[in-house]
Amino acid sequence: ALIVLYLFLGFREAFIAALIIPFSLFFSFIALNIAGMTFNTMTLLAMIIALGLLVDNAIVVVENVVVFRLNGNSRIQAAKQGTAEVAPAILAATLTTMAAFIPLAFMEGRIGLIISVIPITIIFTVGASFLISLSVTPTLAARLLPKTHRLPTQKEFSWKREISEALIIVVLVALAFSTNGRPGVLSLLTALLMAAILTIRIAARYKKVNAFDGLAGTYQKLLQKVITNPKSRVIVPLITFIAFIAVLSTVPLGLIK
Repeated sequence: ALIVLYLFLGFREAFIAALIIPFSLFFSFIALNIAGMTFNTMTLLAMIIALGLLVDNAIVVVENVVVFRLNGNSRIQAAKQGTAEVAPAILAATLTTMAAFIPLAFMEGRIGLIISVIPITIIFTVGASFLISLSVTPTLAARLLPKTHRLPTQKEFSWKREISEALIIVVLVALAFSTNGRPGVLSLLTALLMAAILTIRIAARYKKVNAFDGLAGTYQKLLQKVITNPKSRVIVPLITFIAFIAVLSTVPLGLIK
């Protein structure tokens, strides 16, 4: 998770965001123990499912704190104001995620006894991540982020450093997705995907451009074109409504059994 965050965030920002994972899992273990549940295969599966949801809140908080730092605020002020600005949105997103799993937690019968463990664990884990992202994450951001609030300077490009970092990341990813220490098809595909991303990143650094900013700029132009076009104001909601009706009709039509 730290490697993936490092690709899109800075090292300090990725480290702060990644710390929410062990903290959230630790509090989840405490909640499971209080609820009389044990750590087994089902709870482990639930934590793996919730792993991708854990860092979302922390990433939003850290990125907003960085934005306030770039605007000239001190680290403590940026942590306070940045967290307070996104707290309602994080709360809404967390409650929405938890609400989706609440019905599964009340399933009855033999299947309910097995399946209910998964949503309960996910609810505990996501709830813990919400509390950590609004308490521990801004505290760490106020202490670990750089003291200066200037825009980050571009490091001098070095083929040796870039290639060595890319090789280390690719090897770690391949080992992480290997089975019993042996690389398989999944680890090979994941390593190739990571190698492609790192190649784009190295090429962008060599040309002293930000590839992700280019993608964001392209998306912004496309979104602005859709919003400003009068026909799109009717076509886009109409297509969305038709797709929504089509999804709802799959069960009555027998397409999904």
